[in-house]
Amino acid sequence: MEGERQKEKVAGWLFHPYEFAFCGYSGSGKTRVITTLIRNLSSTYKIGYVKHDMHGFQIDREGKDTYNAMFSGASSLLINDTSHFAEIHARPLDPIRQKISLLDSDMLFIEGYKNSKVPKFIFIDREQKVLKEFRESGWKNILGFVGAGERGSKDVFGYPYYHREDISGIQNRILGNLKERIENTPFFGLVLAGGKSSRMKREKSTLNYHGVEQARHCYKLLSRVCQKVFISSRKEQASDHHFKGLSRIHDQFLGFGPLGGILTAMFLHPEAAWLVLGCDLPFVDQGILTRLIEERDPLKMATAYIQPVSGFPQSLCTIYEPKIRQWFFQYLGLGYGWPLKDFGRVQIKTIIIEDGFKLDNVNTPEEFESALNALREGAGGKTGEGV
Repeated sequence: MEGERQKEKVAGWLFHPYEFAFCGYSGSGKTRVITTLIRNLSSTYKIGYVKHDMHGFQIDREGKDTYNAMFSGASSLLINDTSHFAEIHARPLDPIRQKISLLDSDMLFIEGYKNSKVPKFIFIDREQKVLKEFRESGWKNILGFVGAGERGSKDVFGYPYYHREDISGIQNRILGNLKERIENTPFFGLVLAGGKSSRMKREKSTLNYHGVEQARHCYKLLSRVCQKVFISSRKEQASDHHFKGLSRIHDQFLGFGPLGGILTAMFLHPEAAWLVLGCDLPFVDQGILTRLIEERDPLKMATAYIQPVSGFPQSLCTIYEPKIRQWFFQYLGLGYGWPLKDFGRVQIKTIIIEDGFKLDNVNTPEEFESALNALREGAGGKTGEGV
């Protein structure tokens, strides 16, 4: 299947793909429930927090340097020490910054935003004003109602009801919804075959290590573990016979090497997580891919093996989660042509591998012959298995 240029789909979340809102009037118990949940979950998850204050706020103290700067008319402010950063802007945060600033969190708790599409809990106040507002507004994506009173029936308007002290019930609802959303994330495979292979002097996707062209070998490996698989290639490769019958995406981001193929796939299918495999990794076998999937942390930006010699992640045998798309595009906007070299700076899950040679790249005719000999002699362990 050939990828065609489409209008980019905007991410369907406010601040984070795994965000939960807690909505209701002041005094309904939202903050206490949120802080208790954060305390319970923070040993396992990295929790972000957003407070939407309809009454305005002031986080500085009068007389402090930052207060004086803003009071004097500064439009933006940044204060930091060795481990903390804080920003204040005298204008609304633009949607692009809003969708980038909190992505390092595993999940996000939002206090407010009741009119949004964010999955939410509605907190019932003493006067039950929020119930009247709910009947009039028709808010969507309700996970449950939370209140201080006992109820004989176990729901409100057909939604689950939780007592404010039932922290475990609310927590289980959050984690169940999180699990469901992760399971519903499409899991696609991408074979990177669009490189010009200048050092190899022939296209690496056509090389035969396992009884079939390497692009087809990689495609079949990924087909065993992914819902859909695509070959990432250049448009001028459209008629290449070794891609016949394989679903393809033509690179739309040109001049960025492997990143161009990854970005194109994420641009066309922004809702998907991608297991990416480069054609120049002939020692990667089914066991390598299976372990990568078993070790996957879908709440991070990516899951990757650490190359033993360099100590860097092997970016061409990696699972990329949907939210890393924003980070990639942000880096490109700042002028970085190869952000994968700074891959280790974002929140990724890393895996130590004992058989480090299985992640070796093959880029020259001499390395190709050496790899062939190693596979024939069994030095690659089980990597000599055909598909």
